[in-house]
Amino acid sequence: PLMETLPPAVSRMNLEHLKTFHYVAQSGSFTRAAQLLFLTQPAVSQQMQGLENALHVALFDRSRRSITLTAEGEVLYGYTRRLFGLFDEIGQVFQDLSLLQAGTLTLAASAVMGSYYLPPLLRRFHKRFPQIRFNIRIGNSGQVFDWVAGQEAELGFAGRTRRPAQVEQTLLYREPYVVVTAAGSPLLDMHRPLCLDEFLQASVVVREKGTRTRAKIEEWVRKQGGKRAPSAPLITVGSLEAARDLVAAGFGAAALPRLAVTDALARGTLVALAVENFALNADYYLLRPRQRKLSPAAMQFLHALPPLAE
Repeated sequence: PLMETLPPAVSRMNLEHLKTFHYVAQSGSFTRAAQLLFLTQPAVSQQMQGLENALHVALFDRSRRSITLTAEGEVLYGYTRRLFGLFDEIGQVFQDLSLLQAGTLTLAASAVMGSYYLPPLLRRFHKRFPQIRFNIRIGNSGQVFDWVAGQEAELGFAGRTRRPAQVEQTLLYREPYVVVTAAGSPLLDMHRPLCLDEFLQASVVVREKGTRTRAKIEEWVRKQGGKRAPSAPLITVGSLEAARDLVAAGFGAAALPRLAVTDALARGTLVALAVENFALNADYYLLRPRQRKLSPAAMQFLHALPPLAE
């Protein structure tokens, strides 16, 4: 068994003796350690003598009136601090788990993350902790940042902002964009990729100003050396779903996050459309406050997240 594989000195150590040593080292007194552990002082002294015999070292300098640790005692105290610190951590984790019988977890998310990324995670978390209620706030990336920084939400899921001081932002997910049009659209009759100008003329449905989707498209257009379409968009919408459904109804083409159109592509109501040099991704981040301790529910939700992106 395990004890037979350990070095003789370690195998003779007793966890209770280590605990007693830890209390003596921490309090600097055999008497105080005995009081804290509800032991007699002779029992404490006997345990310490047994521990010293097992390790073949002196752990205490008994030549003075007060108890002080020898160099060997200091080494052992370093280990017991780590050992019993871990015990405390284990106890806290399982106490926190037992508390997940009630409460509300407030999350903030951008449209893509709130509508498409989070739902399957919420379903799995709810199955494990059915008593926890969720409050989901949906906004643009700047709003999500402000809600997390202002402690109106414990965790956020959005694009990165340029104000990282109050909030820790960790890359979580990289989402590709895809240009889509309706099945049967005349754009498909061209049988070739659209050039930049053709794409701009076809994009009559766009998200409103301030959204990540619109900003990413405008950034890509600028990098391609193009200008905005000469006229204002025909339709400006406030949600990805509205943009997707309008394009499916025959309103030109739109570049949308893949998550938002996966089902429509599978059903055939939308078709992917090739555009020259179109390669666009959006990075989404996990946002959490730097100086605030998270609730047990928020900590468990973090553990439920897929591995973070590299």
